[in-house]
Amino acid sequence: MPITILGNYPALTRCHTDFWSLDRALRNQRGDFGIPNRCMIEVYGAPGVGKSTWVYTIASKINPTKGIALADLEGLDPKYVTNVMEFAKFNGSVEFITEDSDEKTLDKLISVLSREDMCAGILDSVGAISPIAEREGDMGEAVMGRRAKLMAVLSRKAIFTLRIKEEPSSLFLINHVQQLIGGMGSTTAGGDSKKYMSAIRIRLSATERFDDGSHLVTGKIEKNRFGIGQQQFTMFYLGGKGFHQGLSAMFDCITLGIAKRDRTIKIGDDSYGFISKTFEKALTGDDAFFLPFQEALKTYEKE
Repeated sequence: MPITILGNYPALTRCHTDFWSLDRALRNQRGDFGIPNRCMIEVYGAPGVGKSTWVYTIASKINPTKGIALADLEGLDPKYVTNVMEFAKFNGSVEFITEDSDEKTLDKLISVLSREDMCAGILDSVGAISPIAEREGDMGEAVMGRRAKLMAVLSRKAIFTLRIKEEPSSLFLINHVQQLIGGMGSTTAGGDSKKYMSAIRIRLSATERFDDGSHLVTGKIEKNRFGIGQQQFTMFYLGGKGFHQGLSAMFDCITLGIAKRDRTIKIGDDSYGFISKTFEKALTGDDAFFLPFQEALKTYEKE
């Protein structure tokens, strides 16, 4: 006899990002895949790996017609942000949040995220938060723990806000990897509270770089409260544009052995030319060129 669940707790929903290996890296034991909503997600990695661009892309997939609240404490190019989101086929709005203190900025981020017309919030980055005590104090003054305290409060407010909203939403925290004193291991800024309150923690690494600024990104799901942890995925960043689904599918095929990469890219006896040709096809918007790779992944999954 099935168990009856009582109470008014919101159902867990998932968003399919259409990046094949990412969606499946986030799967649970029942085989449900895609990125879960109503949760806080920490994304971290080394400088230059594409953390912000990755988050702009994935946040755009949650609901392409709603709004995204973006609090950037590091400095950004608004045109680049909107170009990446347009590349991800996002048609909603972006609300940039800037206040005269980081405390007010974080409060405003949660306030805007609580609106039903918002599908996602982004904080970029945790390590850039400057508490009032740090900003107005002397350079040598000890202010340890202030950033962690702010992140603990933000995390609790965010979890409550995401839980009571009717519109499924997510909050993305962008962070940097920092080496521990003594050189043994690494951590991320902002204390431990945001680590255990984040339902998903993803570490990104650049595994192959190309002359045009494009690079292959490998992600590892370090924590997945709603699925199987320690899974990996690959996504391809097309220089100056954003993460490209077709090229990501092509590299997924290469990783799985469905496609071969020698001097040219091949599936069986069918050649798709040099890798530079695939970049050109992506830049010109030739989505049909990548359909064989996407179809091959569907076939692989059924086998």
